[in-house]
Amino acid sequence: MAEIVVSLALETIRDLLLEEVRFLSGVSTQVKEVQLELQRMKCFLEDVDRRKHDEAIVRNYVKEIRHLAYRIEDVVESYAIQVPLERRRNFKDRLKRFSCIFREAGVAHKFGLQIEDIKQEISHLTAILDTYGIKAALARERSEVRAESKKWLRQTFAHDMEEDFVGMKGDLSQLVALLLDERRQHRIISIWGMGGIGKTTLARKIYHQGDIRRGFQAFAWVCITQECNPKDVLQDILRQLHSTTEKKAEFLSMGGRELVEVLYQVQKEKKCLVVVDDIWKEDDWESIRPAFPTAESNSRVLITTRKENIAKVGFPFSLKFLSKDEGWELLQKKAFSKRQLRERRIETDLMEHVGREIVQKCGYLPLAISVIGGVLSERDSLDAWEIVNKDMDLYLKRGQYPEDMEIDVEEVCLLWMAEGIVSFKDQGRHESLMDVAQRYFGELVSRSMVQVRVDLITMQFKSCYIHDLMRELCLEKIAEEEFFHIMDFRGGKHLKLTPPMYPVSVHRLGIYEYDSSSGEGIIQESTEKLRCLFFHTWHIDTTLSKEINDLGRLNLLRAVKFEKTNLCGTLVHEAFAKLVLLRFLGLKSCIMEELPSCVCKLSFLQTLDLRGSYSEPYTLEIPNVPWKLRRLKHLYLPGKYHIKGGGMLQLQDLDELEILSGFQSGESEMSSLNELNNLQCLINSTLSGNESLSQIIDNLEAKSLQMISMSVVDCCFNSGQGFTLLRKLMMTRNICELDVTGVTISEFPEYEFNFCLNLKILRMVYCTIEKDPMKTLEKLPQLRCLHLCQRSFLGKEMVCSEGGFPQLKELCLFDLPSWETWTLQQGTLPCLSTLSISRCPKLETVPYGLRFITSLQTLKFHRMPEDFLQGVRKGGVDFDKISNVNSVYIFDD
Repeated sequence: MAEIVVSLALETIRDLLLEEVRFLSGVSTQVKEVQLELQRMKCFLEDVDRRKHDEAIVRNYVKEIRHLAYRIEDVVESYAIQVPLERRRNFKDRLKRFSCIFREAGVAHKFGLQIEDIKQEISHLTAILDTYGIKAALARERSEVRAESKKWLRQTFAHDMEEDFVGMKGDLSQLVALLLDERRQHRIISIWGMGGIGKTTLARKIYHQGDIRRGFQAFAWVCITQECNPKDVLQDILRQLHSTTEKKAEFLSMGGRELVEVLYQVQKEKKCLVVVDDIWKEDDWESIRPAFPTAESNSRVLITTRKENIAKVGFPFSLKFLSKDEGWELLQKKAFSKRQLRERRIETDLMEHVGREIVQKCGYLPLAISVIGGVLSERDSLDAWEIVNKDMDLYLKRGQYPEDMEIDVEEVCLLWMAEGIVSFKDQGRHESLMDVAQRYFGELVSRSMVQVRVDLITMQFKSCYIHDLMRELCLEKIAEEEFFHIMDFRGGKHLKLTPPMYPVSVHRLGIYEYDSSSGEGIIQESTEKLRCLFFHTWHIDTTLSKEINDLGRLNLLRAVKFEKTNLCGTLVHEAFAKLVLLRFLGLKSCIMEELPSCVCKLSFLQTLDLRGSYSEPYTLEIPNVPWKLRRLKHLYLPGKYHIKGGGMLQLQDLDELEILSGFQSGESEMSSLNELNNLQCLINSTLSGNESLSQIIDNLEAKSLQMISMSVVDCCFNSGQGFTLLRKLMMTRNICELDVTGVTISEFPEYEFNFCLNLKILRMVYCTIEKDPMKTLEKLPQLRCLHLCQRSFLGKEMVCSEGGFPQLKELCLFDLPSWETWTLQQGTLPCLSTLSISRCPKLETVPYGLRFITSLQTLKFHRMPEDFLQGVRKGGVDFDKISNVNSVYIFDD
């Protein structure tokens, strides 16, 4: 891992050399010499990492190289900041021209001395290779026989639970029987056992089991972990058990006592299953226990916990370890692909002895076996497996830390780019840096090093989290490498996860729920060389006035992230102006008077993230300066904004911009889009009126974007020109997501071959379509999600033909007041998984063809006529049409 630090230093020097005239004038030759030495160090460290050396002398040598790389980076960047400041002072006062020249010369002289000192240290490190026998140590270590061959990465990461569900089938049957037992003996059931034994996996399997889905009317799943907020937990459960938006909004204003009473009543009126996952403390359970009925209720609570005393609050069900054979079976499923096993590409017989030793070292613990299986999936030789077997103590550390929060995958990729971990050298042909980062992340997923949530519509990674065992491994490694440091103030105490808190120099710092009253200051001597600073907060009223005012002292920062932070009343303008090397500025869901105009001085900025940020009243004021950020690659605008001083947002000259989010036609110059020659993704854009829509379609036709998602509002497609515009919209390439609101459409045009070839999500609200739109929509080849809502269809009859909607997974039909009949021909909707029908007062019955859709998993009926609901209930005239569906929800309110 040490080579990453050297790689980052090389990326820094490369960037500064590209701006040589501005930042490294007069010293570029010296910098290039150091750059060459760093490249040699990187090659050496990569070789050391491949050979897995254990000698203390080698480890210490690697540590010295890492510290030297940090020092080189500090010296070069400090010079790059100082010289431009001296030149700016010179321009402000030409009478002091000569004094400024002398000052600049003094800075250059000091830099030269520092570089000479670094070169001497490099010579010293080179000399001790022989003096202390490091070369001999390297020679003794046998290198791997050959480089590992690349494996086929899985094309999908939505894992089949049945394939990897090993050794708990008997437990599953017993627990399902207990939950469905009508004698009410066990209203609370606890699955307990040590971390990683499979409690959550088994609970998820139960939660989705067919008999369970049919046996309960409402479901909720909450995860507690070590930090429990009872009010948040109760609100979360109620939101899941209730379907109405009005009710969900009411829960936010309720106090704790009222939440307990409402939740208690809901579980008495409905047969509910609530899963409370990962309870750590008995006090946490006691704080929410009064909300669960213990008598006169058919509802059930399923708990998972590591603590036996907590398990005893209900019927305790203890999980056992896997058997030897089950452990080996699970390891094979994680380490080998089906194709490898089928084609005998891997000689499993030869590896079985080593594999069973690895399983034994894992303690027959399912999660530990899965983690190691992910590591082994990229190793197809017996030698490589033996190396992993030898290094098991590194991979398996005790799971003493809680599971971390969900992490936004896109943000991780952006930070990799800002740090230089993903660089232009990794790009393949026609690949952006984001493509490279996503590819790297896919490799982590394929090895089970992170667990992800995948958007089932777009099939892209949405978020991830790291289980406690893998988190412990990461913390162990970053502490060893001094790569990242954490301050955690959650729970009202200062938790130091990576001691020592402040070593000689901290380069990356993450702060959770910072408490300024703790006396633990952020700006210290050891943090003055910070490269990355992240504030993680969960309350919008969090203020960091002093910390933000002092931020300008950390002028080597590359990445700064604030979230849900109140920036009003701070000197944020002055602080940001000094962060000239900044590449990532994240201000998500923050309150601020306006975006500071000084951001235009951040010439290295690659990512500006303003999503969810606002000023009163909920519209952020933006100065017209983003066009000056020539290196900007990713611009995320807030949901609502207006331009300071009037006018339209200018985006021309952003030649490197790849992702543009939040573009609004009413506030932005439409023609500037045509000048964004490198644009690949235009997402969450809002286009108002026919003229704006026509302009953007003309601009986009000349580009080959990878993805477009847009909202179209207040358009009219009824006239001749409007109908032509609708056809042009449907022919626009690479629209993946389309929201259409308040648009007049009497009918859709006849389907043509090139209509919406990549459209996956279509939502229509208040669109007043008079003729059946399904005739056109069912032919869209990639459509996976369709919502027709709030008078978007005013006709009486709807027909879905045989072979129609070949990819559709989710269909929502909401508030269609004139709709009376629906015909589903056999063979339509072959992939449909979720169907929701709500507030359609004239719909007489569910279609007969519903029984032929074998993929249907979830049906939801809400605020439908009583005759309709009686027909779909058990014993009703239409029940046989939906009897094959696992989960049917009927909501009367």
